[in-house]
Amino acid sequence: MKRIIIYFLLILSAVATYAQPAAVQNVRKSVFQLKSYNAKGDIIATANGFFINDNGDAVSLWTPFNGAHRATIEDADGNTHPVETIYGANELYDVCKFHVNMKSRQPVLASKPASNGTKAWIVGKGSTARNCGIKSTESFFGKYCYYLLDCSIDQMLDGCPVVNQNGQVLGVAKSGVNHGSATAIDINFATSFQMENAILANDATLRSTNIRIAYPDDKEQALAVLLLAGQRSDSITRIAYIKDFIGKFPSEIEGYSTLAEEELKSQNFQRADDIIKQAFAKVKNKDEVHAALSKLIYQKHAYFPNQPFAEWTLDKALEEAHAAYRIQPLLPYRHQEAQLLFAKGNYQTAYDKFMELTKTEIRSGELFYEASQCKQALQAPSTEYIALLDSAIQVEGTTSGTYLPPYLLARADAWNQSGDYRKAVADYNLYDSIMGGRPLISDFYLVRSQCEMQIHQYQQALNDINRAIIVDRANYLLWAQKASLHLRFKQYEEAIRSADACLLIEEQNLDALLIKGIALCQTKRKKEGLPLLERVRQLGDSRADEYIKKFK
Repeated sequence: MKRIIIYFLLILSAVATYAQPAAVQNVRKSVFQLKSYNAKGDIIATANGFFINDNGDAVSLWTPFNGAHRATIEDADGNTHPVETIYGANELYDVCKFHVNMKSRQPVLASKPASNGTKAWIVGKGSTARNCGIKSTESFFGKYCYYLLDCSIDQMLDGCPVVNQNGQVLGVAKSGVNHGSATAIDINFATSFQMENAILANDATLRSTNIRIAYPDDKEQALAVLLLAGQRSDSITRIAYIKDFIGKFPSEIEGYSTLAEEELKSQNFQRADDIIKQAFAKVKNKDEVHAALSKLIYQKHAYFPNQPFAEWTLDKALEEAHAAYRIQPLLPYRHQEAQLLFAKGNYQTAYDKFMELTKTEIRSGELFYEASQCKQALQAPSTEYIALLDSAIQVEGTTSGTYLPPYLLARADAWNQSGDYRKAVADYNLYDSIMGGRPLISDFYLVRSQCEMQIHQYQQALNDINRAIIVDRANYLLWAQKASLHLRFKQYEEAIRSADACLLIEEQNLDALLIKGIALCQTKRKKEGLPLLERVRQLGDSRADEYIKKFK
């Protein structure tokens, strides 16, 4: 009798679990298992998900994607496919919409929320389904429903669809905390995610996954996403983003030129050239392709001048810029021509073209700066190229504009070279201020220190040497300069310590040996100092002679 009762209970349980309408059973064909992986390829999370249309768009929980480097799905037929891109996600409601590159089975989605007491099932991959009605609903964002179900489930059903008796999907299931009631997020909320702008692509939630973000349909917004993708350190991910852009916008130059630039960085010049040849076949605006090729060749000669690639000559780059201008007479193409003339050493012709462009609508600080470089190359008087730098700065304004700092730095260097150290220091100081006081390269502080010494700003000079050392502690020349300054200011113990720091890096540094020897003698430690001075003399530095005579 006891066995009969148990068998009867098992039958009831099976009926409760599996006796769902045929429409509910059909939904399981769209359900899949999701797995996510870390950088090493280890599985970090599993869940379920389901397709929402027939072109591979799907939804699941967001949690498996958080921190993941890749993800895969196993469909109802047991086939595995990689997750390609993510459309959007919400961390609070733990739901994500993404794309898998495959033709998929599409369930019917409910067009409006369900009410309390609605019969519902949680449909798992395979034959699993769980009878779990709607216990209560709560509205959010004014139009979506957060469902509380009248059952508890384990995590094996997380991400599965919750459907009504007509087989219409109501939401995405999630197990409750501490075996509490399960919940579901409105399917209309889960499917609403669409990458509409670059701001969404830069959302903190989406930045926490390494799986690529889908591009917006708007080209300008997509270009902004492409720019953000270019900031990623992982070259594989960057290239995948670029190829996605080409796939979405096959007739636009930006994807091809960006991909070619990636190959250029790796010195794969032939691959870069092949990519541009593809662009000639597919991009609608041929002038843009000619201009892109011209720019690539220019960059190759700027960054890799000693790496051979016979096809990419500066003459070829100039021809491509001319070709672009013949198709579409745009001023930026004239600018490219001027830059290439400068690169070829035709400084006067380049100068004339730069100055012509300063009288057009693309007038900018960059043009005046480039003209000043021509004047310097022509060995014109410093007043001429400094006047051009004045114009560059005037055009860009005297605020912390994006393009102003390089021109200020160039003018400071020009004042320095011409011997007007006070004006040089003023420009160096303004440059430092605009850069927000953040650490610059050590050479900047060293050069400013040298200018400050020329105008007797000794404490400022010492401060700058200290800042340079903070940036580059392993630079023995900076320690030698610091030791020299301390010696000049009669700070002998500091001079000795700085010289020692220099000698730890460069044992035979003559400046440090000489400075330490002088400082020791000045502090009445001739027995230690004179041998150092003698050592400097033996190493061929005649500066030691006068000090040896002085202290003996």
